[in-house]
Amino acid sequence: MTENTPAIAFQSPLEIPPSNTETLAAASLTGTSFTEATEVAIPAAGFANAPSVSTPDSPFYLDDFQLRKIPSLETPNFLAPDGILTIDESITRYWPRGSVLSVNGRMVESSNNLEAANLLSTNSSPTTNRINSNSTNSSTNQQLSSQLEKSDSGSKISGRTNSQADNITSNQQLNSKLEESSSGLATNKIDNGSQYNFVLGYSSFNDEIFTPTDVGETVWRIEQARNQEFKEHLGVKENYPNLKRMHVEGIQETLRNVEKETKKRSVIIYILARINQLELVLVPALGKPIRYSITEANKAVLSPIVKEFRDEITNARKRGTRSYQASAQKLYEWMIKPLEKDLKSLNIETLLLSVDPGLRSMPFAALHDGNQFLIEKYSLSLIPSFSLMDTHYASLKDASVLAMGASEFTDKNPLPAVPIELKSIVSEWQGKSFLNTDFTLNNLRSQRLVQSSRIVHLATHSEFNPGFLGNSYIQLWNEKLSLNQMETLGWNSPPVDLLVLSSCRTALGDREAELGFAGLAVQSGARSALASLWNVDDRGTLGLMSEFYKQLRSANIKAEALRFTQMSMLSGKVRIERGKLLTEGGEFPLPPSLNGVEDTLFSHPYYWSGFTLVGNPW
Repeated sequence: MTENTPAIAFQSPLEIPPSNTETLAAASLTGTSFTEATEVAIPAAGFANAPSVSTPDSPFYLDDFQLRKIPSLETPNFLAPDGILTIDESITRYWPRGSVLSVNGRMVESSNNLEAANLLSTNSSPTTNRINSNSTNSSTNQQLSSQLEKSDSGSKISGRTNSQADNITSNQQLNSKLEESSSGLATNKIDNGSQYNFVLGYSSFNDEIFTPTDVGETVWRIEQARNQEFKEHLGVKENYPNLKRMHVEGIQETLRNVEKETKKRSVIIYILARINQLELVLVPALGKPIRYSITEANKAVLSPIVKEFRDEITNARKRGTRSYQASAQKLYEWMIKPLEKDLKSLNIETLLLSVDPGLRSMPFAALHDGNQFLIEKYSLSLIPSFSLMDTHYASLKDASVLAMGASEFTDKNPLPAVPIELKSIVSEWQGKSFLNTDFTLNNLRSQRLVQSSRIVHLATHSEFNPGFLGNSYIQLWNEKLSLNQMETLGWNSPPVDLLVLSSCRTALGDREAELGFAGLAVQSGARSALASLWNVDDRGTLGLMSEFYKQLRSANIKAEALRFTQMSMLSGKVRIERGKLLTEGGEFPLPPSLNGVEDTLFSHPYYWSGFTLVGNPW
């Protein structure tokens, strides 16, 4: 290390929001692994040109940062946003317990990020921004907004153009600015005591999104921010020939066309968590978009309610209670109630939800108005963005199914109901099933080539984990299929209309895990994906899947089939009684390992609300 350069070691997530190169130049990051010490120096040119002084074997390898595409702060005319450097659990989880933050030899409690920021400011530049500040630097926002509105051709990037070529050019330019700033990825971390990073919303770039007075322009900017975020994590991008879908006019045209085919009326709802308020933007098939600002639901208030809601629903000791209802009703009051009159007057049946980080692993189906759950009113789907979604509609009533799964594992809990699950599916639908030793990647590929099944059902353990995309996977019989391998399966040619993962677990609230979950349909190439946010016990999963495939036969759209399934579980029509699973489609004897259990109702939202349709709801 160079003389008089502060060393910084981190235990809990920490953001350093530099506003100039001097701040970066003054800092070195020092991490200690179990076997070696690793030091990464940050040169004045910025992270983009930093030398890799660590080794690939080190858990604190510089590529971890380079993959975030953090720009050099010497880029001409580029103003650094808040939180350009993020140190989070994906890196610090490798470090030994007891690591603390130190600046110039002064030890700082790891939770006291503000003190750390002030120390950095003292040792470098007086203009360093405060860490996790709840205030917005209006000057910064104005300057960044001004730069976003410039283009090399002299026209406004933010202005909607009439020609498709101009649209593509302006889209590429704004994407470039978004990628440089990484503002959509620099987020406030909330220490909730869990093993994952709880992230809610974006950083101050949300304020640039809402700069225009035209709500239609705001929608376009939201789509840009969403697409940039998923591009960073999944490597996917919007389809430029269909770029018009990013504008309100294109979205509305698509909604009207789908309504003609499905006889179902849908809207897009964007939910954004700003520092000082919650923003709701509703895009109907006709008329102007509608925007509501909920000042009561600022980030500081919203974050603990979201966490409480998830915790209460998934708490095994409270499945006989309604402890979740207080938070469920408060979230409904903030996110749905302001839109109720509009939804009713428009006769809406299906909600497509595009939501911020921290909200993508929230079970929206279980929001409650005091009398009913949200799923009792509307069919739902979670979408990454409208322009990333394959909006094609085709009825699944005559589709074939490829059903594969595993009931036995060497390092995971068995899933004894899987054989019954696969058998019940292929008995109702045309298709084949493969269990355990036949559930291999080679067989998965070859069976798709033979039959081109439009529904692929995988009954096995799946994990959506923090960190890079390759950390998340689907467990096959003899190997793990990582999410970054899924695009090689060619499920978009011929298209898979529905991918079903019947046993999943997501790192609830973790931004990267949520991106993997919410981007599942996009990453896999399937038009839609049905997966669960948390592991539901084998009996509950069997009940939901058996009922879902029955409902899928008669429902007009996939989201409606899931809605009817969840309502059947809520009402007690799907239940365990006298050693059998009872559904509206019939009864199924339980395997010996699950037989003898007491009669069980699946009415608690733990059993049904975690199952989420991702992507195309139609």
